[in-house]
Amino acid sequence: MTVDPLIFYIMVAVIAFMIGLAKGGLGCTLGALATPLLVLVKVIGLILPILMLADIFAVSFHWRRWNSKLVLLLIPGAIVGVTIGTFFITNAPTETLRTTLGVIVLIFSLYKILESRIQRLLTYRPRNCMDC
Repeated sequence: MTVDPLIFYIMVAVIAFMIGLAKGGLGCTLGALATPLLVLVKVIGLILPILMLADIFAVSFHWRRWNSKLVLLLIPGAIVGVTIGTFFITNAPTETLRTTLGVIVLIFSLYKILESRIQRLLTYRPRNCMDC
């Protein structure tokens, strides 16, 4: 099944806009919807360059305004996550990938719907990040 070029370009433009909003903190669950929408036009491989481009703008905006201790705390988890994700994507059957992606999107969407209720149940006590 081929996709009409006009629909393809419109969909990619809309998804790039959604990713930009999500990276900027305005998109809520829009970033989670980008991947399933790209699957509809059969170009899931396009999401990585779009995310990389969005990351360049996000990093340039926050350049040298981060807490190095906090960034160092994130690196081990990021390495583990990327490794597990790469292993899963390269070895899982297509149907398993679709199902997993669908479940993840549903969980994120459900969380956003119930976010205010969940936050009322949890008590958050901020602490000074300089002690991290």
